[in-house]
Amino acid sequence: MDCLKNIFDVLKNGEEFTEFYFGDTKTELLWIAIYKLGMKNVPLLFAFLKEQNVDTFSKTPVTQALEQLFYHQENLRKPIIAGFRDLSAYFIANKEDESLTDTDVIASVACSMRDIAVEQLKEQIKELYVHDLVSLNYAGNFESLMYDKISNEWDKRFIPSITEMYENVIMTWAGYKEDEENNARNNRENDEVGVDTNWLRHGDEDMPYDYVDPKPFVRPEPKIGRNDTCPCGSGKKYKKCCMKLEGFQGV
Repeated sequence: MDCLKNIFDVLKNGEEFTEFYFGDTKTELLWIAIYKLGMKNVPLLFAFLKEQNVDTFSKTPVTQALEQLFYHQENLRKPIIAGFRDLSAYFIANKEDESLTDTDVIASVACSMRDIAVEQLKEQIKELYVHDLVSLNYAGNFESLMYDKISNEWDKRFIPSITEMYENVIMTWAGYKEDEENNARNNRENDEVGVDTNWLRHGDEDMPYDYVDPKPFVRPEPKIGRNDTCPCGSGKKYKKCCMKLEGFQGV
């Protein structure tokens, strides 16, 4: 519980701080840590969603974690549904509090409520719309949210172990695989021209260090912003469409 509280304390430091230290990890991977630490303290997750002056993308990983806890931990389903009922009532009761009312966060909450228990939470979702608390750019209108549901096969996501996450980084992140390929290419080129590189392996301090300037990583395609229109043609923002299917391979 202390670790989870510490994470939330860090996330309270503001968007500029968390973007600098977390970057895309905040929206792509942070939910996994919150999921694993939140299994024994679901109320703390809902309490964080009620915090004032916390930026949007520091809260949305919590809604992602709650969704996956619902799907993977059957014993937590009733308290999570109850927690969402209480949370929606809290948002409505405090709708005039600008430090709390973030319509993108509430839209994320509404989407999670729809995905996990639309029949049990439909009225609470509707009330959030009635009070104009749901960002239409994020979630669409009430009717489209109710009937434009992504297939259930995408709802329950794979929860990777720390080893699997590490292997994914090594195999897919820029700066790891490229370095390995560059080293292999340089070794082949040295072998072809007969350059003796044994001194490099033995660490001979009398020899100069043969530094090879690495080639800069070039992204093959322009990066899609979270708030850009999804390239799949759905008309939705990328963060509410295909972004959830990308990022961590297999998540």
